[in-house]
Amino acid sequence: MSLVRADNVNLYYEVVGEKVHIDAVDAGAVSATVNTMQQVVGSIGTALLNALATTR
Repeated sequence: MSLVRADNVNLYYEVVGEKVHIDAVDAGAVSATVNTMQQVVGSIGTALLNALATTR
């Protein structure tokens, strides 16, 4: 799971225990990128599971 966290002025992107500092001006772009990648990975996973289910 990923998380975008703000504490005072600092923004951090945290995924699998790694923390990366994000400038406040880039927060929207980072949030959009994280959401898009989660949707893409979820779609790929669903397609793979569907392919496995229908071939057996």
